[in-house]
Amino acid sequence: MVLGYGLALAIGLSLGLLGGGGAILTVPVLHYVLGYGVKSAVPMSLVVVGLTSGVGALRHWRGGTVNGRAALAFGPSAIAGALLGAELGLQVGAEIQLTVLALVILTAAVAMLLGPGRIASSAAPPRPAPGSSWMIALVGAGVGLVTGFVG
Repeated sequence: MVLGYGLALAIGLSLGLLGGGGAILTVPVLHYVLGYGVKSAVPMSLVVVGLTSGVGALRHWRGGTVNGRAALAFGPSAIAGALLGAELGLQVGAEIQLTVLALVILTAAVAMLLGPGRIASSAAPPRPAPGSSWMIALVGAGVGLVTGFVG
């Protein structure tokens, strides 16, 4: 239990310093260290990360660094994606959820090692402007789907 609380403190510090990645850290700690089942650890991690993110969002709102247009495009589609992902998570076994989480972690690690723009193929079709509302909504839905599914 002491190890679990110590790791929870480390997760909180990493969320504060890096601004994200909570489920990647929280689900394994809740499952492997504290002994919660995957079906309990995933929604628990969503609450932990959601509360932490909410506090961070309020600070940014007060600081004037929130892009309201992007938030309105991203937020509702991310919520819908998370609800769908959570429902899908209930339909599959815990091993599948942990495998998908592991693949997300590995993909994030490779992307970070390679740096921005190195993963996309030069033969890929042109992308729409990064600030277009429908693209932001699409990304939000994808992020929500994965987050709801694996935490």
